[in-house]
Amino acid sequence: MKDMEAVYVDGVVTAEEIKETITGLFSSLSPFQWNLFDGDAEPEGFDSSNPKHVFFATSVSNDSTEFNLKIWFFMNQSAHADEREQLIAKTLSAKFHLRTLVPFTHPKQPLDPFYDIVFIDGISFLADDSQVEFDSEDGNKGVVKILHPYELPVLHFDGVGNLLNV
Repeated sequence: MKDMEAVYVDGVVTAEEIKETITGLFSSLSPFQWNLFDGDAEPEGFDSSNPKHVFFATSVSNDSTEFNLKIWFFMNQSAHADEREQLIAKTLSAKFHLRTLVPFTHPKQPLDPFYDIVFIDGISFLADDSQVEFDSEDGNKGVVKILHPYELPVLHFDGVGNLLNV
């Protein structure tokens, strides 16, 4: 696998719903759940040499009061990972009426590490996570602050997740 993408979810989404979302977005991929961080064995049927086989892992954290489900996607291409993250997060949000979050580099403030895009029912908002420390050991319980709606470009991908309109 060449790249890892992450989406944070404020709610519950099942492995089957994640698989359904991935195949709905990227029709040529075969997604497998593999929580390798928990020591799970490689899933039956998964072939790491097959470029159409991708996997995802999930973890639940109590470090913050929101966005406690983290989903990692291990894709076979590294280009346009941020854009794929945004598409996956938007789709999960719209389809399952969840709030989702992805890290975001603001084009006008590229050195500010505290921006995110939060999707609420598929609508994108610029957010500030400076009060939250994700994946921290100290359990900072701050909340993500929604700043304002933020329109993202509409992008299209092929069946394996390559960006088409570059």
